[in-house]
Amino acid sequence: MNVVANLSNEITYHLNQGISSVFQVYTYILIGLFVSLLISFFLQEKKNNRLIKSIIINSFFFLTVFILYQFAIETNYNISVFSRERKEEFWMIIIFIGTFIVTTYSQLIIFKNWITDKLKIQLIVTNFIFLTYLLISFYPKNYVNKKNIDYERILFIPNKDQLNLFDKKKIYIDTACTGKTYYRNNKTSNFFNFRIPLISNKSDRRKFGFEILDKKNQYGTSEDGSNCKVLPLRYISDTILVLFKQKNPDSNIGWKTPIITDTIEFTKFKIEKIKPGYYGDTNCDCIQH
Repeated sequence: MNVVANLSNEITYHLNQGISSVFQVYTYILIGLFVSLLISFFLQEKKNNRLIKSIIINSFFFLTVFILYQFAIETNYNISVFSRERKEEFWMIIIFIGTFIVTTYSQLIIFKNWITDKLKIQLIVTNFIFLTYLLISFYPKNYVNKKNIDYERILFIPNKDQLNLFDKKKIYIDTACTGKTYYRNNKTSNFFNFRIPLISNKSDRRKFGFEILDKKNQYGTSEDGSNCKVLPLRYISDTILVLFKQKNPDSNIGWKTPIITDTIEFTKFKIEKIKPGYYGDTNCDCIQH
């Protein structure tokens, strides 16, 4: 295979959702629901079912906000850091304003028989304050790590893209990648996450695994991404050999003695120079668009 390294000047941006930000959003939604529910409870007349009514009325609004955030996370619409490529700032504000108007209006119409004038004012005010606070607290930033001066995404092409399992099923792999960061103190990354995208049924992933042939280059244990295998490396070379191993079909042996069925040769073929910042590969998509 004759592969020529190609240096790309193309600037690309892609961002993942930080799991800490996701948990924070959900925590704020629960706190907002509890506070609004408590206020609604005390504003209603002391009649039967005022707790249930408060729960139902307020849950409508906060459940809608939860669903919108969940949709944003699933579709990779960034909630913690803006993608400069997508220009999301304007749409984030429009979505929040639209959410407040549509959801609050629907809330007042659907539950109009339960809502008094005092409760109406409270819902409008608390909904607005909550969404404003949420927008300010989680307003995404064009994050740039000032310690970084340069970043490279390094792409590797495999010498085979199809692997056969013992049960005749097939899995497919694609262009692998890793990244190298250059810091202002003249240092670079001290380890590299080598990501191998793969297509397979999730149930089949218990049957196979990958490992680096050169044990001296192994940095810790491998990890599973949503659609990839992540192999931590100590250093990067022009060619990386990866072993494909499968669970022993003998139920008495299993993973005690796995069987190596393939050796995959990954050859470096492209380096992308990218501006310093916050980057991530969604679903192990090593080639950013």
